[in-house]
Amino acid sequence: MPLGPGTDASLAAANTDFRQRLSDLGVAESAPIGDLPLSVLEVTADQLQKMVDAGLVSDVVEDIPVPPTLQDSIPLIHATQALTLGASGAGQTIAILDTGVEANHPFFGGRVVAQACFSSNVPAQGATSVCPGGATTSTAAGSAAPCGVSGCDHGTHVAGIAAGQDANRRGVAPQANLIAIQVFSRFDDTPGGPQSCANVSRPSPCILSFTSDQIRALQQVFDWRNNFTIASVNMSLGGGNNATCDTDTRKASIDQLRAAGIATVIASGNGGSSTGVGAPGCISTAITVGNTTKSDVVSATSDSAAVVDLLAPGTNITSSVLSGGFGSKSGTSMATPHVAGAFAALRSVRNDLTVDQIEQALESTGVSITDSRNNLARPRIDLEAAVRAVTTPVWSGAIWRYTNVPCTGESCPGWQRLDNNPRTVSIVAGDALYQMHSNGWIWQHTGTPCNGDSCPGWVRLDNNPMGIAIVASAGKLYQLQRDGGIWEYTGTPCNGDVCPGWRRLDNNPMGIAIVADAGQLYQLHRDGAIWRYTGTACNGNSCPGWARLDNNPMATAIAAGGGKLYQLHRDGRIWRYTGTPCNGNSCPGWSLLDNNPMALAIVAGGDQLYQLHRDGRIWRWTGVACQGESCLGWQLLDNNPMANMIAASAGKLYQLHRNGAVWEYTGVPCTGDSCPGWRRLDNNPLTRAIVTAGGALYQLHGTAVTQRHVDGRLWQATGSPCAGQNCPGWQMLDNNPATTQLRFDRGYAYQLHNNGRIWRATFGPCQGESCPGWEMLDNNTRTQAIATANGQVYQLHVDGRIWRSTGAACQGQSCPGWQMLDNNPRTIAIAAGGGQLYQLHRDGRIWRSTGLACQGNVCPGWQMLDNNPNTVAITAAGDQLYQLHRDGRIWRSTGGVCQGESCPGWQMLDNNPNTIAIVAGGNQLFQLHRDGRIWRSTGGVCQGQSCPGWQMLDNNPSTVGISAGDNQLFQLHRDGRIWRSTGGVCQGQSCPGWQMLDNNGRTRQISAGAAN
Repeated sequence: MPLGPGTDASLAAANTDFRQRLSDLGVAESAPIGDLPLSVLEVTADQLQKMVDAGLVSDVVEDIPVPPTLQDSIPLIHATQALTLGASGAGQTIAILDTGVEANHPFFGGRVVAQACFSSNVPAQGATSVCPGGATTSTAAGSAAPCGVSGCDHGTHVAGIAAGQDANRRGVAPQANLIAIQVFSRFDDTPGGPQSCANVSRPSPCILSFTSDQIRALQQVFDWRNNFTIASVNMSLGGGNNATCDTDTRKASIDQLRAAGIATVIASGNGGSSTGVGAPGCISTAITVGNTTKSDVVSATSDSAAVVDLLAPGTNITSSVLSGGFGSKSGTSMATPHVAGAFAALRSVRNDLTVDQIEQALESTGVSITDSRNNLARPRIDLEAAVRAVTTPVWSGAIWRYTNVPCTGESCPGWQRLDNNPRTVSIVAGDALYQMHSNGWIWQHTGTPCNGDSCPGWVRLDNNPMGIAIVASAGKLYQLQRDGGIWEYTGTPCNGDVCPGWRRLDNNPMGIAIVADAGQLYQLHRDGAIWRYTGTACNGNSCPGWARLDNNPMATAIAAGGGKLYQLHRDGRIWRYTGTPCNGNSCPGWSLLDNNPMALAIVAGGDQLYQLHRDGRIWRWTGVACQGESCLGWQLLDNNPMANMIAASAGKLYQLHRNGAVWEYTGVPCTGDSCPGWRRLDNNPLTRAIVTAGGALYQLHGTAVTQRHVDGRLWQATGSPCAGQNCPGWQMLDNNPATTQLRFDRGYAYQLHNNGRIWRATFGPCQGESCPGWEMLDNNTRTQAIATANGQVYQLHVDGRIWRSTGAACQGQSCPGWQMLDNNPRTIAIAAGGGQLYQLHRDGRIWRSTGLACQGNVCPGWQMLDNNPNTVAITAAGDQLYQLHRDGRIWRSTGGVCQGESCPGWQMLDNNPNTIAIVAGGNQLFQLHRDGRIWRSTGGVCQGQSCPGWQMLDNNPSTVGISAGDNQLFQLHRDGRIWRSTGGVCQGQSCPGWQMLDNNGRTRQISAGAAN
């Protein structure tokens, strides 16, 4: 009976006074319940009336005793797969409030860590305690031994479902500990006396549980909260039929436990009702569980109402019973421990999760099942899906900082999470760490790491959707916008949505890349020109503050470090700036450092320059420039074909592998083919990019490849390869059957629908069948294709018009965020790579955008690169452009534009008539032959009709498509299998260099994108 709120001292005093006044009224039996304003009484009707008249009670509730309401269900809820993800329940404890537990049963492996008993002696109802020695309360060892009445194996069976394990079977959380609490009493019916068993249709003797004993047990669990890490309480018991019952006296205890992070999981009951459930399952703050069959149908005996939260298998469940045995039982009692165990399993992988977060994870990832009796749809738990939801809720876009602890074996603990925003597409580091979002927003890290899922350590610097790239150096931050505009941050962060802290340095639409070092800022133009900022900001639309350093159309990339500037050419040549700017069109200020066509990327860190080759080899420049065509100034540091990216700063060099492994160079160069000078820092397949500055190292998580199924579902790879035929490494992004094209690049993902709508991913993963992680960019029914590169997205209309996104999302059905770049009806295809956009005409002409938007219907912003009618396809990546001819010839652009109808700016790379497709990613080029053979270009050009510059990567005739991004290559087979190249080349006809990522026969398209 509630006595009202109060402090511990006032409550104790009130209880003493209450019991004294009850004694004065002749009430012989009264007992308070723990620290709660409740007492259990045995009174006559006359005594009760006197208590009411005296104002001693605020509410009266009858203490009604209620009855207790496998292993082949474990695969159904994917608990085995969850276990492989670490969801074992280890370190967690589940409290079983039931008929006791056979603690020495082999199925529990000695994991019953505490016991208690709360059982009552009530002669008027035929009840006697089953606690040791007939006591009504006990917390001694052995207190929760099963009672000696039929049905007393119930608690042992329930406990086994939640946390049992042996060599042949396991429960949901097989490494969790158990607290066993006996809450039942023995009832004996007598002729002319109590008929408690008959009243619940049970033969006498029977076991039933008083509400008061349940409350005492719940209070005991709360009192033990600091002794054990308790994840959940299981109550497979109840009675009555209620739609809701938040006036139930057990609610206060359940709420108290929930606030302490302990879920109370309760059976809905087995009365077959479609309008109500048993108490205490009708309490809204409990986790109420209904029973499904192994065919995913709600059991006809399972009580159902709106208050039911989750469903779980509860029909014909085999679990532990008394005397070390096993037996089968059915009911919501069996469904409930599946959920209680799931709470412990999820807590074991994320001990910071609240009850609300775990409940939401189970509800949002479960399999929806509709009860045909009342049309209520509730989720049947899928533990693997829930584990994935809570362990990687926002893995795409997560940012981590290295804490200088390298890996020990497969354990790589040395990373601290700084953010978890799925919108993040790039990070850069200078004196601080910065990130850019897919909507152009720019943020600076304040130094505060994440606390669980809360990552407050960021301040917004800009919110302009035009932004596509940022660079930082020497306390300066710069951004490059979609129209070529370059801006410098002045130090004023955003105030709400007002972000004034930027000044414009340039407005040339030819700009496609910027780099900064030692107080200097450089930009690369579409035509290969390189410029250095002289310090004069724009005045209106006049931006004179730039000096030209080179004008070579072969330039595809620039890098700066240690006060030095370098450039990489299309043919692999590497040049260092000597300090002499251009004089008119003469630009002599460059010294040749290398001429190897295998060169894929260059990075500079401190005074060091490094290059990455197409085969994964990493080289350091020794300081010796080329003598003519002899370029000996390079030292081999590694030769691993898995290398995908390198980063350097402050004398440190790091590499990222295709499988997400991060390595640090220790200073020991290769000796022959032995390259021991590396130590592993991480092994996370989610890693998409690494950046470093001032000795600090950061990584950005994201996906490298996405796939589209025949039903329109879109999936992003989490990086994990298949284990046998099990391929869990995918997360659903969308499930819209209208999707016709999928494009992925540099952390951005876009899809085109059959009605012309274009959508950009915000990378919020699907929760069940709900996939909200998309924002609409356009809704024009004339759109027939999209292309993306370097953060830019373009669309081609059926009338040949080409449009560039400004980055702005639609507002309702209004989608103004597009600039027209061309309106030529001869256009049949567009391709984008690096910061460049190209178009192909019906007559084979190829054009490169200068970045200028149309003025009305006048669209002058294009330069012709070729006019060969044999061209059938173009592909671009990393500022490289390639074309495929009808006869199988492949050509690479040198960057030179046509002079009239003369278009010499092409180098032939191959002339094989078997070629049917070419794809490019990063600075890599791949081709697919009719027989399924896949080849990678070494960068070498043909000498006459001899074209040796190719390495075979595979020879599987099942291959139907290839996709590349950021130097990664993927292939799709006819049966839907997806494979990732490890970089290894074929040895004769043996081509082992592939890892299977998926084997889903519904896959129809794959799309790979660049990284940071």
